[in-house]
Amino acid sequence: MNDNDNDKPRRVALPPEAIALLEEQRRRFVAKFGREPGPNDPMFFDSDAEGPDPVAITPDAFTRNMTGAMLAVDAPLSVVYAFRKTGIPPMTDAEWETSAYSADDLAEWAAAQTEFEKMSRQQKRLWRRKLETECAAEIAAAKARAAKKEKR
Repeated sequence: MNDNDNDKPRRVALPPEAIALLEEQRRRFVAKFGREPGPNDPMFFDSDAEGPDPVAITPDAFTRNMTGAMLAVDAPLSVVYAFRKTGIPPMTDAEWETSAYSADDLAEWAAAQTEFEKMSRQQKRLWRRKLETECAAEIAAAKARAAKKEKR
């Protein structure tokens, strides 16, 4: 790693809505399985899978669901880009502190955010439109869950 400030790992606070969606996912787990998720349970599970044990969703489905949820709550696009590029999900500050990710992983995340920030406005718009098309169903589902929660 060089001394350039752009290459230093950075933390990005998630909007309260994104944190709320993660909490909702935990609640859905408890509702389906009748217990809190354990350390070996997938937080993102196939809710249609049969049986008493949680089944993790596929990596592609996880990426689409996470991207849809982030776009639905207007998470910073640099965060969405870094997630898509690195596969490292966004975390709260406390989660970064205790995560198993290495300094190199965090540097990769920061470099991805910097890469996004250097894109032209047109490149950013095209990239967002592509994601909105690819993840349309997931965005709609995340917005519907948020609307349902607001009605409570």
